[in-house]
Amino acid sequence: MKLLPWRFALLLFSFLRPPFLVAGGTYTTSCGKTGNYTANRTYQGNLQAATTYVANEASFSGGNGFTTTAYGEAPDVVYVLGICRGDTPDNLTCYECLSAASLEAPTLCPNDKDATLFYDGCTVRFSDQDILSS
Repeated sequence: MKLLPWRFALLLFSFLRPPFLVAGGTYTTSCGKTGNYTANRTYQGNLQAATTYVANEASFSGGNGFTTTAYGEAPDVVYVLGICRGDTPDNLTCYECLSAASLEAPTLCPNDKDATLFYDGCTVRFSDQDILSS
């Protein structure tokens, strides 16, 4: 089977696509309702750990595309919610979407303690306020 140059490029692109293209790009964001955190401090570390946990749990550990967590101790506790659309084709696509949102959050909402990122395939919300009990 002979691949034409454009087919080869398309095939190569499908294997090398960055996660944000899998996620469908950011649809919209809502940033900064509760304040800012200082870079390279406890809150930022808790945020990274919590969003990583949510991406894995929602995608691969029986979360069925949805999970929540609270990570850390006051005053640096982070509450995170991650959800994939019901028509997400597989666990890997869900994971890539949630991971992309988590990776883009510091760029889209720099140092904000509260943000919601809406993608075509998923949504991630995090806050220093308890968003999970209401």
